[in-house]
Amino acid sequence: MNKWMIPPALALAAGLTGCGATAAGSAPAEQPGVHDSWVSCEQAEQDAQPVGLTGGFRPVSAVICAERDLPRAVGAPSPAPAERRVTDVTALVSALQLPDEQPTTGACTRILITPPWIALLDAQGRWIHVRVPVDQCRKPRAEVMTAVRKAGPR
Repeated sequence: MNKWMIPPALALAAGLTGCGATAAGSAPAEQPGVHDSWVSCEQAEQDAQPVGLTGGFRPVSAVICAERDLPRAVGAPSPAPAERRVTDVTALVSALQLPDEQPTTGACTRILITPPWIALLDAQGRWIHVRVPVDQCRKPRAEVMTAVRKAGPR
């Protein structure tokens, strides 16, 4: 046996301790895509990429951005997004934590459903633009759309 060969069990243990382990008492990895403080839907929609919600971010409120439904002149710029603040985020967060469904091999409707643009805010005012899980047809999951509709105030 070569004297430089490392036993497989020892190599595996060394790999596990060196990959992603944290020192005792250290905080878990930070949620990717965290921004320091909320600005506005208009600015946030330009700057933020959607990220999945992990256990490292604890939302206490949400901002749902939607286009204002205002009449406008031909050629006029589109209206700025309207903000809807939500303080009871329990159902919304539960829906956003659902996994994507497996894509279907069957038929899907051709109806385009745009996922809602959602920012989740934590107690320190930091925020993330959360990714919306999709159904078998790659459309926003019904649970998310229902939670957004039920979220108040309007």
